Amino acid sequence: MQDFQTIKKQASDFRKAKNYEQALPLYKQLWEEYREDCNEWEGWSYAFALKHLKDYQKALEVCREVYPLNKEFENIKGVYAWCIYYTEIALKVINDEPKFFKAGKEF
Repeated sequence: MQDFQTIKKQASDFRKAKNYEQALPLYKQLWEEYREDCNEWEGWSYAFALKHLKDYQKALEVCREVYPLNKEFENIKGVYAWCIYYTEIALKVINDEPKFFKAGKEF
């Protein structure tokens, strides 16, 4: 079994090369098996890869876990906002005004 730093480096290299399909399982492994070692950056990277692979619902779930770790972390706010957009606004016509405005209040 590889160690946290090795997996993190491989995942980061894949993400930086925009190879999200290769990065995703590594970030998932980090998030699930090394959670106590992960910080907002690993969480953001995991959500970022999910978003780029259009798994917006799972990315939103990860964002909801990462955001409380550091509410000032700008990177997660962007991914979080896009995931809300894709899951709550873009794919549906929202005729329910309270639901529409609730989507923006998560921050």
